[in-house]
Amino acid sequence: MANNEVFSVRADKETIEKFNAIVEKSGFKKADLLPALIATWEAEEDRNLLPGRADEIDAFDALLKQVRTSYRNSLQLAVLAKDTAIKEVSVSLEAKDRTIVELQKQIDGLNNTIAEKDNAIVSITEENKKLHAEVVQLTESINEKNATIKTLQDNADAVKILELVKDLKHILPLQTKTNNGNVSEPSPN
Repeated sequence: MANNEVFSVRADKETIEKFNAIVEKSGFKKADLLPALIATWEAEEDRNLLPGRADEIDAFDALLKQVRTSYRNSLQLAVLAKDTAIKEVSVSLEAKDRTIVELQKQIDGLNNTIAEKDNAIVSITEENKKLHAEVVQLTESINEKNATIKTLQDNADAVKILELVKDLKHILPLQTKTNNGNVSEPSPN
């Protein structure tokens, strides 16, 4: 496209209003409407210069209008398709973002659960170690008490044996005396 230059024209108010109405109705920018008006004027000039070919010129202008209309429609469809695609992608991204947020919440919840379970395992392990130490201590205490009981039982057995021996010592002199014919009471020691 050529470099645009500033172009000013003096016109009456009615012409300016018609020009602005054409701009508004056609959807052209003011800068784009001027070349379209010139093209229309040139087509009219061509009809005037070649009066026998007016039908061909009109057919050609109609084809140009159809091409222009088709081009405008295709641009509108492209814009609409683009807007639709953007909306669909946006909706899809929003849904995926929500899914990601929900999954992240679930991951955070699972990580918290894992951390709680890990803390519980550590706590249970520590408690288990304490209980094991207590069991070892109680086992040692029971073994000591069993050893003491065995010692006491051994001592009690020894005491019983000593008492039996003592009793036997009292009984033996009696028996010996009985065998000799003297019956007497044993003397208390």
